[in-house]
Amino acid sequence: MNTNVSIDDVRNIASVRDEVCLSLYMPVRTPSVKNPQSHENMIQLKTLERRAHQKLAEWMDAPEALLGPLRESLKRERPLWAPKAHGFACFLSPEFSRWVSLPIEVAERVVVDSEFYILPLVQALSNAAGFYVLSLDQRRVRLFQGDWLSLHPIEPEEPLPTMPELLAEYDFERNLNVAPGTSARVQFGPERDIKSRLMQFLERLDDAVVREIGPNPLPVVLAGVDYIVGHYRKLTRIRTLADEFIRGNPSRLSADQLHATARQIVRNEKQADMDVALRRLDRTSEDQRIRGVENVLPAAYEGRVQALYICPDRTVCGRFDPVSETVEVSDGARGSETTDLLDLAARLTTRSGGDVFCVDEEEAAAIAGEHPAIALHR
Repeated sequence: MNTNVSIDDVRNIASVRDEVCLSLYMPVRTPSVKNPQSHENMIQLKTLERRAHQKLAEWMDAPEALLGPLRESLKRERPLWAPKAHGFACFLSPEFSRWVSLPIEVAERVVVDSEFYILPLVQALSNAAGFYVLSLDQRRVRLFQGDWLSLHPIEPEEPLPTMPELLAEYDFERNLNVAPGTSARVQFGPERDIKSRLMQFLERLDDAVVREIGPNPLPVVLAGVDYIVGHYRKLTRIRTLADEFIRGNPSRLSADQLHATARQIVRNEKQADMDVALRRLDRTSEDQRIRGVENVLPAAYEGRVQALYICPDRTVCGRFDPVSETVEVSDGARGSETTDLLDLAARLTTRSGGDVFCVDEEEAAAIAGEHPAIALHR
């Protein structure tokens, strides 16, 4: 199954434990005019599949059985990732298979263990998120669902209401594109109160949208003229509206323009969320902080981590004994007897419903100093 990365993906993948788990990551080269199919990507994946076979042979007698779903897909000679993906990840175990398109470039990596390696997936999630776009086009109100890679229309079982002809024909941008809440009244045919008619319509629309996506969905980006967007924002029950919106008549935008603008708005919101998370850490008293992997891992194992801040560019390998809850950090790269301790901390935190934030070197130095990980108690 191929999906774009989501928090549900990360949690599901992080929860898997089996006799053998294969995690495979690769960057995806952008197709060019000369090579629109980007055959290099398929060649690269086949090379990584052979590396995976070699590593699996050290863990099991018949690695072909585990690699079966991937090999069957490779035979079709079709990309396994979304058209605009910059990375690809594959997760296989005897009872689980999933491939995921990633919005960021990742390093080649093949990891075999009893659990999946999720740190690049967490990094990707920091750069990606699903969202909705509600296009308040006077001619046709539409609801879209998107992520970093694509945007596609949703066709609700119960069609969204359409604007009455009076409102569909009215030039809000010219006549009423003023701050929401102003008492603008006009004469227009048999209708005397444009605002009243608009509010009635928006209330019916909001009921339909909430029935479709719920009151607390993924972020929702509005698109429309100021007057309509402003009044919808005042009455909606949706509590995840983005602060920014796509200003102007949505019908004047192509699908790619709508997608790109909404994606940037969500990216801005995510950066704002990260800033809030960092400020929360900065305001937290020292006794609520957990510093260093030797202290973070036992707390994460017990489900006591509310938020974990790690720098994926740092590598910390070693062993964690869940019985004694002790950590042994080793020198050098990961070996057959050691594991990536930051990945383990992220996996344990994710399983227990905690938040994992990936920070860069500068942010890591500011909040954790020499420690590769810092966490907040629940």
